[in-house]
Amino acid sequence: MVKKTNKVSTKSPPIDYSQPLKNSKHERFCQEYVVKLVVADAYKIAYPKASQSTAEQNGSKLLKNIKVVGRIAHLQAKLSDKSGVTAEMLMEELKKVGFSNIDDYLRIDGEGNVLGRDFEAIDRSKLAAIESIKQTTNITSNKNGDRDYETRNFQFKLHDKLGAIEKMGKHIGFFGKDNEQRQQAPQTLVIERPEGVNDSSK
Repeated sequence: MVKKTNKVSTKSPPIDYSQPLKNSKHERFCQEYVVKLVVADAYKIAYPKASQSTAEQNGSKLLKNIKVVGRIAHLQAKLSDKSGVTAEMLMEELKKVGFSNIDDYLRIDGEGNVLGRDFEAIDRSKLAAIESIKQTTNITSNKNGDRDYETRNFQFKLHDKLGAIEKMGKHIGFFGKDNEQRQQAPQTLVIERPEGVNDSSK
């Protein structure tokens, strides 16, 4: 007579990422990373005694921890739902800055003077790339005091273009892939020729 045995499942129960991590420091790291998006800064808040280099190295390791990654993803989704802001919306705003062109706002006339374009004619999406506009007017008189001279200074500044491009690259994963490829790249390339194959270069 053959006895039947019930199979016992050895699979671990699914992780509930809606609950705080049992490791309080890992949980603090997740909470801070969602806000700052800077690995070292988030790690140093969770581990105040860590040096900058330690924070960068260990913080990167934490981002490979499946529980940490899952918890961060849950917190980001929760934040997005609560604020009504989506990743697509953020990328659109970054694109306005990252792909901005100074020629959309300024022009040079025939005498080499830099002039501002008609801002009422500039597309609203392009205006989002402007950080500040400042104009100052100075009035001076000649020695006799019978004539005034007016001088206008115009200062124009766009938001950080390279910073926006870097943020877009990080969110898309471009730079992460590049760094991973550099770390995994072999130091020496060895090409082996199969037996019986002649080297035609000789």
